[in-house]
Amino acid sequence: MRQLRAVESGSHRRFVGDPRPRARARTTRAAALLAGAAPLLLGAACGSGTTGRASFQDGLAAQAKGQLDTARADYNQALANDPNNQSGDNKYAYFNLGVMDQQQGNSAAASSEYRRALLIDPNFVNAIYNLAIVETPSQPQSAILLYQQILSLKPHDPNTLYNLGLLLYDTGQISQGQALLRQAIQIAPSLSSKLPAGVHI
Repeated sequence: MRQLRAVESGSHRRFVGDPRPRARARTTRAAALLAGAAPLLLGAACGSGTTGRASFQDGLAAQAKGQLDTARADYNQALANDPNNQSGDNKYAYFNLGVMDQQQGNSAAASSEYRRALLIDPNFVNAIYNLAIVETPSQPQSAILLYQQILSLKPHDPNTLYNLGLLLYDTGQISQGQALLRQAIQIAPSLSSKLPAGVHI
């Protein structure tokens, strides 16, 4: 086990080689990421008449009212009733389950649900985006790849450019991060007010 060496820096004392300051900085900056997508409350009518579609619509209604336990049960029922995804709603059911998990601070479950949605549609941008946010604190390199995947689909998305720029900046890729942050702010000038203290572009 390597020994940590204390270094005085102004009035602050830190430890060289101590991963904790880096983790704290990443967590603080992760809070500055632009929030994930809201639940996909689709307005489609229950045209197919399938039980899966009806359960999905019930889940949407419950989630809109904040009845998350009911919504979760409805989405899971929709998935059980439509294992072959005939209604086309399964990716949205998984996504909305992920959103609820993410809102409740259950990152592992949210990640799992977003990945299930992506098995159905690998280019489902909302799921990729939310998965990147979930993975940023613990798996920044994975999050970087996910944001890059979004940019291959939507090259000028300011939220993705901003989040990726901030993440690159935070992981030591300063110049690349700055370039993306400038690009994001050029597209959406209001993002400049969201930059955390200490991030210079």
